[in-house]
Amino acid sequence: MIIVLKNGRLGNQLIQRHLLSKMFPREKKIYLGFSDLRSITANTRYVSLSAQSRVTRRGLAALSRFFSALTEKKVLSEVVEHRQSGQVTIKKGLINNLKVSRNVFGQHGAHLEDFKIASYLAKDLDGWSLDRFFGQEARGTAHTLVFVHVRGGDYFQWPDPNHPAILPPEWYARAMNRIRSAVEEPQFLVFTDDPDYARQVIGQDADVRFHEGSATEALALMGSCAHGILSASSFAFCGAALIRERASHQGRAPILLAPRCWAGHSRGAWYPEGFRVSWLEYLT
Repeated sequence: MIIVLKNGRLGNQLIQRHLLSKMFPREKKIYLGFSDLRSITANTRYVSLSAQSRVTRRGLAALSRFFSALTEKKVLSEVVEHRQSGQVTIKKGLINNLKVSRNVFGQHGAHLEDFKIASYLAKDLDGWSLDRFFGQEARGTAHTLVFVHVRGGDYFQWPDPNHPAILPPEWYARAMNRIRSAVEEPQFLVFTDDPDYARQVIGQDADVRFHEGSATEALALMGSCAHGILSASSFAFCGAALIRERASHQGRAPILLAPRCWAGHSRGAWYPEGFRVSWLEYLT
């Protein structure tokens, strides 16, 4: 059995689940605090203990600290990720058949090249989200839907205040012009955790619409687009992977644009070091 401690929000949770399912397919897993993951999944073959109230959040936090402390003291075994190579190993504790995953992210091309999530999304997620977003407008529009993900907030300081992961307006302009040159009548759907910054960066062109809603709805909408423009975000990566997975069944090749060097683009060095895949087109 593997106890999985929460690291990050929905995008990180999806990638962590993918890695652990791939590396340990026969092990039962208990995910502590993965409420975002639980909200979008149709797959009940794993156990998720999520918090719906302040009391349960505190309880799960205490439980996570308890398992982390037992792992630190080498009572429990630990799933260890080697970031440079992407290799995953087990550091044995006194109890070998109970493992803890506490600092495993899975953000390496060795695991992400074949990243797929469609099979465990709730089946009615697409139609529900598109119907709500477009309202009474016809969904059979001639426009080609393209998602644009703008990450703000903590990205102004992360991973380094001197070289943050935030993308400048010029990068988005280049990416959108790349799409406009290749796609007839694109309709850009903008998703963001920082609406004010996104409107400054993207502007209010006629072919741009901004989404305001839950992460669940955002992921469904991004995955229903034909193409995508990504920030250096694991959440945007999941949306792009969903497009790629569905496009492969339709025999088409989507345009998926991402910043070169990922979160390290401002200093010209890949960060995380192995976070790159062959199916993204990287722009400087």
